Amino acid sequence: MALLVGASAAPAAFAQDSGGDQGRGEKPDSRVGRLFIDFDTKLGRQSCSASVVHAQNKSVIATAAHCLFPEGGRGPKAERIEFAPGYDNGKAPLGYWRTDKITDFHNPYKVDGRWVQEAKTEGDIAFVVLPKKDGKTVEDAVGAYKADFKPDTVPLAGRNVAVHGYPGLHPYDGEKVVTAKGTTTAFEDVAYALSSNFSKGSSGGPWIDTDRGTLVGVTSRKETGSFIVGAPFVGSTAALLAKAEQIAVR
Repeated sequence: MALLVGASAAPAAFAQDSGGDQGRGEKPDSRVGRLFIDFDTKLGRQSCSASVVHAQNKSVIATAAHCLFPEGGRGPKAERIEFAPGYDNGKAPLGYWRTDKITDFHNPYKVDGRWVQEAKTEGDIAFVVLPKKDGKTVEDAVGAYKADFKPDTVPLAGRNVAVHGYPGLHPYDGEKVVTAKGTTTAFEDVAYALSSNFSKGSSGGPWIDTDRGTLVGVTSRKETGSFIVGAPFVGSTAALLAKAEQIAVR
């Protein structure tokens, strides 16, 4: 198992023959971006992926909980973040949405309790409320995905998805968005799995149901072998987003 946070860490043994990765260097979707996270610890600056999710306050992004809290609720937590929608080769053509000096993950972070309390894969989901930039919310500026929350009757396997992210280890460099497409299988009956050689930096990237165009999960981690695991959006995720979208933004 490998958490996919940070594009600058030493290379690990990730499978190269994924059968699923496509679109290296394709023009990024403006709703998908690179997420830079600063820790006031030896972790320093890390990077992940994120996407804008439709919310009443038009200011919410979805990412992986471990990007903000690498060890659950007991270890270091993110202090500052920068989200660059449409990030491409060192450039942020749409600008950066920033949060500074975050001291409480309840505001503006909304993190799934299953991750904070037990570091469970299926709870590796977080929403972040971003302040406005130049008077605009991030959703007004770049658009947003509609979240789709999986009911208990919908299986984890057999979903056609496109997964976007900024993997940072060879053959990738974290500077270009990459897309993996395919049909999900079930991972331990709690999460999605998809063939891909995504690496560190792709955590938090969106899983898009290509039949419906909706956001159904985020990348959690790399498993031994050539597949990634996605934390699915379920009923408790909907409740988490409902809390995030009630936060007033300026």
